[in-house]
Amino acid sequence: PDFNWKNLDLKRSVSEALGRPTVIDNCTRVMALGESWYGCAPDSSNLLFVNVGYGIGSALMIGGKLYDNNSEFGHVRVTSRDVKCHCGKTGCLEAVASGHAIERAAFEAGGSRGPWVSAKDLAARARGGDASAADLFRAAGKYLGRSISMAVNLFNPDKVVIGGGVALAGDLLMESLYEEYRVNTMDVIRESTVLETSALGQEAGMRGAVALALDAFLV
Repeated sequence: PDFNWKNLDLKRSVSEALGRPTVIDNCTRVMALGESWYGCAPDSSNLLFVNVGYGIGSALMIGGKLYDNNSEFGHVRVTSRDVKCHCGKTGCLEAVASGHAIERAAFEAGGSRGPWVSAKDLAARARGGDASAADLFRAAGKYLGRSISMAVNLFNPDKVVIGGGVALAGDLLMESLYEEYRVNTMDVIRESTVLETSALGQEAGMRGAVALALDAFLV
């Protein structure tokens, strides 16, 4: 929905352009594979991977295997605020906690005047002492923590990994995220679930693509 793509046969297009057999999958599912094969989750049987970037994606591993269906964690309704999401709904997690949401909140806080500032630049401002920029990341972390608690209470994974570009600002997000997560997650489940940021960072997708291709063509 972020790119308004519909009925696009991307696998065929890539295969024809490269002249090579092609395997294709959702980017967040591939990132979860990367963490499972090469990152911080090689021993996790039941994993929730949350990709916080321009949007918010998710992937599930159950019994050590990637769950076949796509998981749309970013479209959990997490607020009653009338904030429109790219999917057409209002109040989605992605609409209030993604990189685009942080940028939009900063733009609107400035009266919708002046240049659009990237989440990366806003993170630099927050680290430089800009209190209003820091508040945007704290609010996003709170929404993320609340939503992750819902998923963890339902799914009871042994690990939750948070990755994606915005997750690189973990120093700005994680305090409020952890606090909201701690308050809202059932004690016995929280005690048995590890919550951490990606070990691979921006390489998770690339490593996962290697794992996907090896699994499809060589195994």
